[in-house]
Amino acid sequence: MKKLLVLLCSGLFFLSACDGNKTPEQEEAEAKGELPNISLFISSCESTDSLLCNPDSCVATDCGIEDYYFTLKGNVVQRVSCLGEEDALWVIGKYRVGDSGIVCQMDKVYMVSLKPGPDGTVNYNKGEYVNLENKEPHLLARSACKGILYTKRYSETQLTELRQRRESAPFGRIYSQKKDREEVMVAELKKVKVLADL
Repeated sequence: MKKLLVLLCSGLFFLSACDGNKTPEQEEAEAKGELPNISLFISSCESTDSLLCNPDSCVATDCGIEDYYFTLKGNVVQRVSCLGEEDALWVIGKYRVGDSGIVCQMDKVYMVSLKPGPDGTVNYNKGEYVNLENKEPHLLARSACKGILYTKRYSETQLTELRQRRESAPFGRIYSQKKDREEVMVAELKKVKVLADL
């Protein structure tokens, strides 16, 4: 066995793993603990910047917060949350990566009541699945802006509705990686066994 390990470690591809140093991929998988299948986590906010390039243009909101997990198995889990929410919602589907960005085809929702049980805790594994009515695929478009990975521009219909309800209407969403938020959201996702294996 020792001979085999020495032979493997003499190859260039195994150098970083055998000399005690870890590759960035190994470190990232370890940091995610029990969810090494997550290949990308992105968080988003609504932006009042018409170019969807300025992270300082985020609209403060207490509802409609979106985070996406993309797994190595080709699944996408979108966490849609509101402050003070009574139910936790995860929208589930498949994704494919193309030249223009990531196409998400969502088809169902996993919903958990956040009302504590008799023991004072929330059981994240006693949720229910609900089929989505609108199964239109949507695109997270690649962004050329610094620090922003993807964008989702609102349609004219959405913009008109938003302008009627708000003084400063957003033009769409901007998506970026936020490690502090990722830690919190991945810790929550670990509690949901049916989603952790996607």
